[in-house]
Amino acid sequence: EIVAIIIYPFLMITLPHGIVLPFFRDWYTMWYLRPQFMRDVSLRSVAKDKEDESRWIGKADRGPSLQEGRDAAYQVIEFSVREPFHIIKGFIIGTGLCFFISPLLMGLVVLGICLDIFIMIKMRARLVLPISEMQDLEYSVKGYENEILDRKEGDTPVSYDVYSKEWDAYIVSIRKAELPRMIYQTVWRGGASQLIRISILLLVGWWVHTGQISIGHYFYLTTLAMIANDPFEIFLNFMWKLVTLREQLRRFGILCGI
Repeated sequence: EIVAIIIYPFLMITLPHGIVLPFFRDWYTMWYLRPQFMRDVSLRSVAKDKEDESRWIGKADRGPSLQEGRDAAYQVIEFSVREPFHIIKGFIIGTGLCFFISPLLMGLVVLGICLDIFIMIKMRARLVLPISEMQDLEYSVKGYENEILDRKEGDTPVSYDVYSKEWDAYIVSIRKAELPRMIYQTVWRGGASQLIRISILLLVGWWVHTGQISIGHYFYLTTLAMIANDPFEIFLNFMWKLVTLREQLRRFGILCGI
């Protein structure tokens, strides 16, 4: 029974959806989507910048804005291409089956989702401004580096003291943004996730102990319960990605004329 529970889902789900389809998806991304996207947005940004330079403040950070923003935009696109399958799988395989097999088990999953959403809302409200400040200073540092390293003869050099002070401010901003993020992400989100996970394992383990289900169903139900959380985990991760990439996308939009 245990062998059947392990092998059958692998042949029906993991093999086609976890190996074959991801291979062709990654091949398409590598061969066409990423290089074509990078080329098109780079050419558009450079052409737009030449048309109207007056809409950009701070000439030195145009290069970093293009490079960072281009990567940030692609991350959003790649996330949107890669994750929908996991969301659909979570709803169909996880949520549906858990709901019909055990509403109590589904209730624990929903409780974990609600805790995760609450922590994410608090984290976003607390960190939006520190992250924006950190990214502004990061662009400023890179802009100064471009001016210092790529200046032409006759250009006024950037003061080393100004560059050094900008780095000091950038380091302070990193600490102000990353320390609260670590606390929210690792301690609060991680702690709540592990608490719900342990509760699910103990509940299903009790059913095995009392003879209500077999040990094979233990692995089956606990796996489904974890899959049921995938859509909401993916959604929250996407929202957080937008928060962290917000400044890059804003600058990139200005540069592209969006």
